[in-house]
Amino acid sequence: MSGRVLLDSLPYVDNHLEAPGVAAAVEALIADEKAAMAAAGIVPSALRRATASDPAAPQVEKPLFDGHPVLADLYARTARGEKLDALDRRRYRLEPPMAPDSRSDDADDDDEPSAAAIAAWRAAVDNARVQLAHQETRRAELALVQRFGGTAFRAANAQLAAAVAVAEAEAARAVAATQAVNRKRKADQLLAGKRLDAIEMRSRQALANIVRIQAGMLLAEATAGAAAGATS
Repeated sequence: MSGRVLLDSLPYVDNHLEAPGVAAAVEALIADEKAAMAAAGIVPSALRRATASDPAAPQVEKPLFDGHPVLADLYARTARGEKLDALDRRRYRLEPPMAPDSRSDDADDDDEPSAAAIAAWRAAVDNARVQLAHQETRRAELALVQRFGGTAFRAANAQLAAAVAVAEAEAARAVAATQAVNRKRKADQLLAGKRLDAIEMRSRQALANIVRIQAGMLLAEATAGAAAGATS
């Protein structure tokens, strides 16, 4: 019994809903059953219709930029309507350091620059090195894109086209399989409907025969009783 499938409806055969008032009655019964199930808590709240006017709509919170605190902070500030800071262009400049005093206080005429001046110049040199390294990286990347970018983009487009073709072929096969199942389902149900009509007709004929037999038996009993009363 576990491997059997019970079909209690034949949508291609049953036409009871076409009768006047039946469809409305069925919809009313379905609505009443849904309301009763929701009131009893059988239907999960996540399956209820999520609308702004529905107080029972689930509040789904999806963390954005998880693991990226900087982006999360920028998103939160944008959501609050705060104005974001403009792009800081100072780190892209190559300006000489502005040391307040380039020489130490206790130095002679041939003294060396102060520690603050040396630190400022070292910071400026480090900044220049970082910018040069960044520019070199960008130059190398642009050279690679110029040399191999077209081929890479064409290969990526070919891969996407192949993926689209595979997806379309799978979709076409799924549609064909669905249509085949629906056609077989309709044919099976129409055949089952004819068999059910034949069985129903035989049942009605058998019932009519039983009624005629019972009526004949009652008539025979009444005739026999009348004859017995006349002879007595």
